[in-house]
Amino acid sequence: MLCTLLGLTQASVFGLLGVAVERYVAILQPLQYPAVLSPRNARWGIAASWSLAMALGLLPLLGWHKPLLPDGRCLFNAIIEDTYMVYFNFLVCMLLPLVVMLGLYARIFLAARRHIRQVAVRGVPGGGRGRVLRRELHVAASLFLVLCCFALCWLPLHVLNTMTLFCPSCPLPGHLVLAAIALSHANSALNPVLYVLRLRAFRQAFEAALACSWAPPGRALSMGLVPSSGQGLGSRNDLLPGK
Repeated sequence: MLCTLLGLTQASVFGLLGVAVERYVAILQPLQYPAVLSPRNARWGIAASWSLAMALGLLPLLGWHKPLLPDGRCLFNAIIEDTYMVYFNFLVCMLLPLVVMLGLYARIFLAARRHIRQVAVRGVPGGGRGRVLRRELHVAASLFLVLCCFALCWLPLHVLNTMTLFCPSCPLPGHLVLAAIALSHANSALNPVLYVLRLRAFRQAFEAALACSWAPPGRALSMGLVPSSGQGLGSRNDLLPGK
């Protein structure tokens, strides 16, 4: 049960990394988007991320855990090793992907700012390209907000785990630990709200899922981000010159 919890948490991290890569390709490499992130590749990527997440979460079953309690109780801190939570789960499986995601979003926003400055200096009319760029940046900003909320909700708990490992004698108030745990769980309830409020394509997908029906293929390709009003991929190639 505890390993399943770890696997699901890791799947959330990989999901955030996946959408960051999707935004990077959509904005900086629009011509390669249909080939790199085709529906088939997307399905393989989702399956691979979930498989890897569950495999990483199941590592304590191979012996990386504390002795089981004699009374059979299943308590997280009493069974899961602090070294696993800090060195592997936090530093490798969470902090490293977060650094990669921050780098991707930084590259996206810097490239977009450079393009906007070039348009302003040259006096090039934005037209449809400007609308596409603003839409792509809105989605990227919304997903970056989701990433920030994930980090803010989970980092306090990992910091407390790190303190427990390196300073076992340091007293940690019980209410502080419980608050950090509650904050990490609250992130799961916060994500759907952020997606629905900030991204229309996600809202339509949720409505379709709840109605047990799906939109026709191609209606929301790339989460509804690929232009469908006569703006082909060729025009998107000019979004960020000099990339």
